Amino acid sequence: MRELLQNFEERNLEVVREALSQYKDSEIADEIVRLDLIEQAVLFRLLAKDGAMSVFEKLAPADQANLLNALRADEVNDIIEELDPDDRARLFDEVPAGVAVRLLEGVSAKEKFATTTLLGYAPQSAGRIMTPQFVSIRENLTAAQAMKKVRNAGISAETIYILYVVDTTRRLLGTLSLKDLVLATPNKKIESIATKTNLIVAHTDEDQEDVARRLADNDLLAIPVVDREDRLVGIITHDDAFAILEQEETEDVSKIGGANPIDRPYMAAGVLRIFRSRIGWLLILFVAATMTGSVMKLFEESLEAVIALTFFIPLLIGTGGNAGSQTATTIVRAMAIKEVKTRDVLRVVWKEMRVGFLLGIAMATFAIFRAVTWGTGYEIALVVSLALLSVVILATFVGSVLPIAINKIGWDPAVVSAPFMTTLVDALGLLIYLSLATVILGL
Repeated sequence: MRELLQNFEERNLEVVREALSQYKDSEIADEIVRLDLIEQAVLFRLLAKDGAMSVFEKLAPADQANLLNALRADEVNDIIEELDPDDRARLFDEVPAGVAVRLLEGVSAKEKFATTTLLGYAPQSAGRIMTPQFVSIRENLTAAQAMKKVRNAGISAETIYILYVVDTTRRLLGTLSLKDLVLATPNKKIESIATKTNLIVAHTDEDQEDVARRLADNDLLAIPVVDREDRLVGIITHDDAFAILEQEETEDVSKIGGANPIDRPYMAAGVLRIFRSRIGWLLILFVAATMTGSVMKLFEESLEAVIALTFFIPLLIGTGGNAGSQTATTIVRAMAIKEVKTRDVLRVVWKEMRVGFLLGIAMATFAIFRAVTWGTGYEIALVVSLALLSVVILATFVGSVLPIAINKIGWDPAVVSAPFMTTLVDALGLLIYLSLATVILGL
């Protein structure tokens, strides 16, 4: 790929055109987004038509929207027409409404209807991301008739490995694997070989992340999507589900780091967009961090009397913040994959308090050793060790309770994790430390 890009920079375009066929579509998609818009358009035009469409489908919707801005109107119309309805709907979410309407005017009536149907569902819902391109068969057909249906309809379907059995009103009755259909005798009725029990389905108004996790947990190739009347309206395939889970995990990681998701690939995001994603929480955490300064000012006389106390402040608040962040991050992740539920709060707290006690004992032991080697005296060593034990237990307690409590009131628990937890435990840890110092040292 490096050699290809070098030839592209040197404008050896014929060499590049011939070399592009040697690379995977995903590799080309990864590199094309790193170019400026004009270069993206030039490289994209060097691809063969089939290869260009495949590369375009590998791009994130935000990158697709950027690339369209650099292409000619006829090229854009061809691309929009060739996209699957679900991919087209995701792309339209990334462009202004007026642009989406104009692009939609250039597609066929059938594709326009399929796309507008998907866009009619709520954002982040299963209906919004499903594909209407699937193969359904009637239960009263024979295996031979069903095979004929698969041959005719399977060309445009997203997948044919799983077939969906419906009645005359399109109500979902069961599923049938292509393997079972192929192995069935030609005159056997579909109703006798279809699986009709323990069906795993999604509803159009369900949250897309919940549906994606259900598909992944049950190791499915696709999950059928039904409306309120249990009529089959689409399917969600495993590749779309994994893309959703990756997106959700990216959002959680951003929130755990104290930033809002930037809603597009990093290389496609502008400086101002990244700034806006970070500044809000950074200001909130800045204000919260002033609590630490307020605590130190409250114990100003104690710190002046025993300067050695200040030696351990970074160690103390750093350890407490880290312990709290570890706990909160673990709980948030366990909640995201449904390992921990709200009703488990007491069991979680009891477990984390015991973990915190063991961690606190270990850290307090090292703290005594460090205080003695620094020559600060045994009384200060006692203060530091007791403070560390208390702070680590407190941090694990807060780290286990707060995400569950936040989730209970309907907020996203990811936002209270590492940075917020660190700031909170810093202030409380310092208050405990200086209070113990005041009592034990008689300040």
